[in-house]
Amino acid sequence: MLLILRLVILTLAVVGAGLLPFVLSGTMDMYTQYTKAEKARDLVKRKREHYKQYLRNVKTYQAFQDRVSSFVQIAQDIGIDRGDWVRYEVDVQERMVDVSQMGFLLENARNGGHFYYDPSKFEILSSEHPVMKEKMESASSEEAGPAGSQVMVTLKGTYLVYQQNE
Repeated sequence: MLLILRLVILTLAVVGAGLLPFVLSGTMDMYTQYTKAEKARDLVKRKREHYKQYLRNVKTYQAFQDRVSSFVQIAQDIGIDRGDWVRYEVDVQERMVDVSQMGFLLENARNGGHFYYDPSKFEILSSEHPVMKEKMESASSEEAGPAGSQVMVTLKGTYLVYQQNE
């Protein structure tokens, strides 16, 4: 009986050892399929998010187009023509300006009913900025005012003024 039991256990061990590579191979195949499925799922999620972002961008652009169209329609109804706008290019490079004159510059660097300023560069440096300190040291005492009374301004852009042609 003991011999038969040993013989059965040996047979099961041999069969098990013979099936082990097939079982491991099947398990590895299933794991590979699982990781491929996870990657495909992640790809679908990313594509879905990109599509949602695309739809949001389309809505934003359509809203912008609607605003532009309504603005153009209002301008046409009023009688404003594209040729009625005069362009002035502004290019002020590192100019020392009194603080009291800054109000005038800031007032003109905005938009109004009959004018529009489109800045490409607008930079104000105070007396504490290293570039400004260097300019103040190199400037003569007559050009430079008291400390803190001047700023350095760089202003570049296009100034559009509406002048209706009659």
